[in-house]
Amino acid sequence: MRSCWSTYGTVILPDSMLTPRLCKTARTLLDVQQKELAEKARVNLRTLMDFERGARDTHPRTISAIQDALEEMGIEFLNHGAPGVRLHRKRAEP
Repeated sequence: MRSCWSTYGTVILPDSMLTPRLCKTARTLLDVQQKELAEKARVNLRTLMDFERGARDTHPRTISAIQDALEEMGIEFLNHGAPGVRLHRKRAEP
């Protein structure tokens, strides 16, 4: 675990916290548009767009909702010395 400061105060973040780059990479692996991911995560489309661009601080609960949605769609987040993502084929199959 690590902590960081944001406009929401000090927040404890897990090492595997979703980053804008990982989010966009995961979405690309799934071939999913921002609108579809925003709907699945139940977040505002503009919030997701701004998060992926790194345009503003995003609330940790929102980031968690996005990460949960990506995982439900078949993404596995890795943190074996360096963060990454991969498509978990069994979960991604219809």
